[in-house]
Amino acid sequence: MNRTPCRRILYRGAILAVAAALLQAFPAAAAEPINPEAGRTQAGAVFVCASVTSGKPQGRSIVFSAAQGTLYCYSDFARVAAPEQTTHRWFFRDREVAQFRLAIQPPRWSSYSSLKIPPESKGPWRVEVLGPEGRLYGVARFSIVE
Repeated sequence: MNRTPCRRILYRGAILAVAAALLQAFPAAAAEPINPEAGRTQAGAVFVCASVTSGKPQGRSIVFSAAQGTLYCYSDFARVAAPEQTTHRWFFRDREVAQFRLAIQPPRWSSYSSLKIPPESKGPWRVEVLGPEGRLYGVARFSIVE
């Protein structure tokens, strides 16, 4: 008696059972709800750093010495849907002290702004990165200390 046909049937049955389990665990993409953010610009990272050299951020931190002088807000956009303007708004103790408009281009873009921080500006700071119509892309919070 040849057992090969029986093994094939068992093997096919096992494959079908695994496939059915996978289909239940991972429904088809068409059944997923539509993401309203799909196709829109999305910030990948927003942070403050000590310098930018050849387009690369250096000295990323959340605490900087008052002696640092100039600081940089670096924003990396993981997905840019269309050319647009972004805004970096620098705040010291919830008071806006500077604003910079920057252009970004598809499909991915990084940009930065810089600000000379006065030595007497110790305390909490933040930079808000805004898109068109004031849409908030990200916030970088940091502090200036002695």
